[in-house]
Amino acid sequence: MNFDAKWLYVTKINLAICMAIFLIYFPKLTQAQNTPVSMAVKNEGDIPVSQVLFKIGQSKADSNRVNLYLELSHLYWHQKESKTHYIDSCLIFAKTARDLSYKLNFLNGINESQFLVCRISVELNQIGSAMQVVKTVSGEEKVRLLLILGEHYIFQPNTDSITIKPAKTYLLQAINLSQAINSKRWLYQSQLTFAKFYFAQADLESGKKVMMEIIKACDQSKDYENEAHFWSELGHYIPETNKTFNDIIRINYNAVHFYLKTKNIKEAAYVFRDIATLNGDWVSIDTCEKQMLQVIAMLNSIQVTPSYATYFILANVYENKGQYDLALKYMLKALSVPESNKKLRLRGKRILGDIYFDLKMYKKSLSVYQELFDAAKEQKSLSLYILCYTLVKNNILIGNSAPMPQFLKQILRNYPPVTANDKQLLAASFGDAYNSVADYPKAEQYYLKMIRLEKKVESDQGKDFAMRFTVSGSSAYFSIGEFYVNRKRFPKQNLIFLKLWLSLLIRA
Repeated sequence: MNFDAKWLYVTKINLAICMAIFLIYFPKLTQAQNTPVSMAVKNEGDIPVSQVLFKIGQSKADSNRVNLYLELSHLYWHQKESKTHYIDSCLIFAKTARDLSYKLNFLNGINESQFLVCRISVELNQIGSAMQVVKTVSGEEKVRLLLILGEHYIFQPNTDSITIKPAKTYLLQAINLSQAINSKRWLYQSQLTFAKFYFAQADLESGKKVMMEIIKACDQSKDYENEAHFWSELGHYIPETNKTFNDIIRINYNAVHFYLKTKNIKEAAYVFRDIATLNGDWVSIDTCEKQMLQVIAMLNSIQVTPSYATYFILANVYENKGQYDLALKYMLKALSVPESNKKLRLRGKRILGDIYFDLKMYKKSLSVYQELFDAAKEQKSLSLYILCYTLVKNNILIGNSAPMPQFLKQILRNYPPVTANDKQLLAASFGDAYNSVADYPKAEQYYLKMIRLEKKVESDQGKDFAMRFTVSGSSAYFSIGEFYVNRKRFPKQNLIFLKLWLSLLIRA
């Protein structure tokens, strides 16, 4: 065999060996991803959909177009509650991004689009479709998708031991795969989700045991940043009761300690904020105020602008204390800070309206309430009748009573109430509206309807956690009591009279 033939023979052998090694280690190489430890869909803020669509029309079929498709899918995801068809648009653009990513062999695009397709499929309860996506990925990305499936069963409404059972299978697969690919950060995330599995079943001890395994591992490896994070997570998932209060406070102080140990003052401040709100709920509002001001001072010391939620909490504290000037100061500061959570921002505007109302700045409160009411109509929000009730009150106080009965008739025609609470709010609004224009027979008719709905509303209150505002109870009896006192008339029903009279004494 001449030299050239030998060289070619040896080269072929070497190539064969290299290919064999590659095939052996290829699965591990594909698993060595740098998948972000997050199962949340990215929030793109308030970018107009039309703007992204225009950019797509101007782009080439490259990775930039993939990112634009993904951006569009993110936008539709975060708007899915306002328009039911947006979830379908979200899925279409995620699949379009995936198809183009495969053509371009664009790994980041493949991972993010597969994540979105899986997440949307789970949201639509299409578990079979989600499992098909899981089969196409590997490594950390597979762990991520298994956790999405697990969380789907954990956070089902009215969770019981049967509905939550499939979660355990997915979570154990995620834990085992994280260990196999030696991904410590995804192992911690998998264990955290497994702890949530126990917490969702009110198995507090098992949940704490899993969390303490993570915390112990972080401490042994001197990973104090993660140790602080998981102490904080543990504090979030333990239910607040008289028995657990001191334990939660201790857990949160541990988180503050380890964040300070790593000189992470920002995160230490935000955990201290959790301690402040706990004290506000269980100890005293004065303690909460003092600690919230410390949180602001900590953030200012490192030149970090306090978040929307931080100012929001402090504004709430001062509103509850009746210090409306300070409440207004901090709520305006909150609303000047960007906040991607639209629901939280709307809650802030609602409180701003209430503060203006308490300060007797009725024109300003009316402007805020009207803005919120218009948004609630567009989104068919649960808060529609709460805002309707508030708008009527506000208009009456600025002397704009005459249009109110017709306004309410239009609302009733276009947005008929469904729940007993909404019906009672509407009846109370009609009562106030007719009372303000001196149509007393109709006012009495609606006030009595409001009282007749009382038992049903009280019954629903124990079942509906979304019922954040109601006129049920003393407010309802005070309204009808005040109406009869001003008319110098009293109802014949002794029970109603006794209740409304007691209510008047309470309000005095």
